[in-house]
Amino acid sequence: MKLVKLYGAILLFSGSFSLFGQAASKDSFAIYFDHSDYLKALKYTDRQYSKYEKTDDIPRKGRILIRQSEVYQKLGDTQKAMEVIYKGLKMARDADDLPTQAIILQQIGKLLINRLEFRMAGKRFHEALSIARRIRDKNLEADCIQSLFALHHGTESDSMAYYLKKTNALLKAKKTDFAYYTAHKNSLAYETIRGDTLSAERYADSSILYARKLNSAHLLSLALSNRAAFFYFRKDFQNAKRYYDEMFRLRPGDTVSTIIGDYYYTYSGILANLGDYKQAYAFAEKSIDLQEDTFGEEVNSAVRDIEERYAVQRENQKRDRERLVYLIVIAVFFISLILFYFFYQNNKLKQKNKLVLIERETQQKLLSVTLDAREVERKEIAAVLHDNISALLSSAGLQLMAFSSVQANTSEEILKTRNILKEAHDKVRDLSHELVPTLLSKFGLAYALEDICEKYSTPHLQFQYSDNGKIERYPEDFETRIYFITSELLNNVLKHSKAALAKLDLNAEDGLNVSIEDDGQGFDTSKPDGFGLTQIKARIASMHGNVKISSKLGTGTTITIWVPFP
Repeated sequence: MKLVKLYGAILLFSGSFSLFGQAASKDSFAIYFDHSDYLKALKYTDRQYSKYEKTDDIPRKGRILIRQSEVYQKLGDTQKAMEVIYKGLKMARDADDLPTQAIILQQIGKLLINRLEFRMAGKRFHEALSIARRIRDKNLEADCIQSLFALHHGTESDSMAYYLKKTNALLKAKKTDFAYYTAHKNSLAYETIRGDTLSAERYADSSILYARKLNSAHLLSLALSNRAAFFYFRKDFQNAKRYYDEMFRLRPGDTVSTIIGDYYYTYSGILANLGDYKQAYAFAEKSIDLQEDTFGEEVNSAVRDIEERYAVQRENQKRDRERLVYLIVIAVFFISLILFYFFYQNNKLKQKNKLVLIERETQQKLLSVTLDAREVERKEIAAVLHDNISALLSSAGLQLMAFSSVQANTSEEILKTRNILKEAHDKVRDLSHELVPTLLSKFGLAYALEDICEKYSTPHLQFQYSDNGKIERYPEDFETRIYFITSELLNNVLKHSKAALAKLDLNAEDGLNVSIEDDGQGFDTSKPDGFGLTQIKARIASMHGNVKISSKLGTGTTITIWVPFP
């Protein structure tokens, strides 16, 4: 979690120089600095130093120079920050002012760490600690130990845990919100290095809590950026954006510092991952405008001409911006190619799915037409059986009966013939009723389905029928279709379910609902449907209804059908 470590390091140094001065009230500089208005803060320190420059107030002048150094560091001008702070160190040493020397040595160490010069930074911190112990300044000593923890955190050395324990003990003994904030911020940095993300996130949340109590926009914005970093690396870009948005609202005047440039760059990555490429590009441009090389070479002993250095910096910045813009353009070009490829593939898939859908609809319509034709044929056959063949058999039986009545003795062959005719008549009648049930045509759907449940019931399988009492008579075609669909499903229960109980329920509310439930062995619904189920689904689809099948092996089956009223 590289980004989290980076923000942790920034947070460790931000505001730490003021640990020993928490009792002081805020002046104009603190307000400007806290609201990230660094240009106004710099002008204020210039006026303050001019006011006290010719006095012997070394501590005051030292604090002013430390403040100037902090501002130059925020503006990314590390060279100027070093010039100012070394000026203060020389002044304190010339005056033999040990407390001011210690405070300035700490600031030098922090600047050196920002330049990744850890060995030199360690020397400066130990010099400051030695002075603090010599003059017995406990607050200054605590501040030095805090700085040493920050140093060992930056290098991830084995001494990090030792200094964490020492500095947090000193901080918690103060029992102030600022001390608790700093202690939790230290623990956040330590747990991040250890890789304990869960603990680190808890400390990130508690740091935000104490920063809010302190009512410090500067400290709160740093704590929010740390919390956002965890979301960023979890790829939770929506929450990362939420924390960054709050942080930017806290820093409305900060448009020139290096750290805000880093935030803009990360924010552009968040926006890009959320698909807002226009705003991502805009923030990337802002970041480029603010970025400068804060990890340059070691400070030269001879200070170059300021104007020349600024000109070189501007030229380098321009070149870096052009290079980054070029890279962004290339990245956008490749992203566009990728998006075009996916768009093309998506269109192909849509066309393919459309063809499959058309083919499926055609098959359903064809199957529906076939089933309709079969239904018409069934009715015609039933009519022929009932009206013609059944009538002929009845007439033949009557003729034979009339012939037998005039004979003195009825032969055995005539009796057999009469029985055969009766049996044929009964079978033709039964077949006619199966093709078009009499109960259905005379009494309607509810009576016909209740009759099926009674006929299908056996000692091993009980069919129960129920309805909500609102089943009316519907058009013949509608009732016939629902009847044969339901009877087919009940027949499947009888043949395949191995159930002991099956329930059929009819409900007429916003359409006709048919529910068939059994406690049988069930089946795997992920497998392709059989021909019977395919026919049933096609028939229901042609009626603009739907079928839902719920079943698992060993848990029974529930089939629910809904069709709109005709």
